[in-house]
Amino acid sequence: MLRHERGCYRMIRKVRHVGLEVKDIGRALNWYRRLGFTVLNRRREIWYGQDLDVIKLDPPLELVEPSEPAGWPNHIALEVDEFPEGLDITLKTTTQEGFVVAWAQDPDGNRIELVKPMEPVESNQEDEAETIHNSGDRDKPQR
Repeated sequence: MLRHERGCYRMIRKVRHVGLEVKDIGRALNWYRRLGFTVLNRRREIWYGQDLDVIKLDPPLELVEPSEPAGWPNHIALEVDEFPEGLDITLKTTTQEGFVVAWAQDPDGNRIELVKPMEPVESNQEDEAETIHNSGDRDKPQR
């Protein structure tokens, strides 16, 4: 986790995906393929009681077509080290893949999916534990 000079900690590891509800998944898939997206997988899934046709693309984008229009939330999914304190988290579940998933909304009502690995993720990158100063100098934290 990086600690910035202002003392705040960066909890976000990466953007996992962006999820978009579409009205016609075939039409949407053709459009995104023209942009260079490739299909990773396609399957029927049930999310929170809704039957959905889901296509996962690369770069990470999920196209979601519900069997009945239900206003499935467009969202951005962020992988985090910890769930930030002070957020109003509406739902927290554990997945079969070993993640805890929580939902929050930003001040404008945009849905944010927070995904936390149940086990700490090991990293070989030394810079994750470095302190960054405005001057650009990097200091190793004392352990």
